[in-house]
Parts: sequence; C-alpha cells; structure tokens
Amino acid sequence: MEDVEVSLNGQTLGRWPELRLPESLATGKIRLEARKEGYFPLAQDAYIEPGRMTDAALQLTEEPAKWWQTWWFWTVTGAVVAGGVTTGVVLGTQDSGSPAPAGGTVKIR
Repeated sequence: MEDVEVSLNGQTLGRWPELRLPESLATGKIRLEARKEGYFPLAQDAYIEPGRMTDAALQLTEEPAKWWQTWWFWTVTGAVVAGGVTTGVVLGTQDSGSPAPAGGTVKIR
C-alpha cells in the first residue's frame, strides 16, 4: 500500500515505501503507527529483542463510505426526484374539467 505515513515511538519516519528508518533500535517495546486518508489509523506495539530481526505487519482497514456516498442513498434520491417530476408533469398537463369558454360574433341583417 502506497503513501502510508508511518511513525515510530511518535517520530515520523516518512511515507511508505520511502521511510527513514533508524540504523538500530534499543531493546524493548516500540510503538508503530500508520495513517492514510480513507483508512482507520493503526497503532501497534512490537518488542525488539537483542540480535534478532523483528517483523511488524501493518494492515490498514478502509473506512466505510459516508452515507451520502452510498449507492442506496443515490437510488432513493433519484426515485424521489423522478416521482416528483412525473407528478408535476401529470398535474400540470391535466385538464381542469371545466368547459372552455365559447364565444363569437353574430351578424344580424
């Protein structure tokens, strides 16, 4: 995953995959944090043992879409708008039921 901001014990290391890693770490507990737009932030503790390589897998979880970004919101919105337009057209073109006025000129000789 690209463009993930990673920090170690509160110090920013950079963005994955271009991190500025320290040459060595003291034995003991460390805290790794990862952040990326659109994902939940992650914090993970690891323990550094002397003379051993320590792996830490940082797996970010994508945030769910906001309610106004979901398919169902736009489907319902489209249906409501289409229904309103249809109702307006039907009511606007409907005959009122009263006869149209009639008239003319009568010529008498």
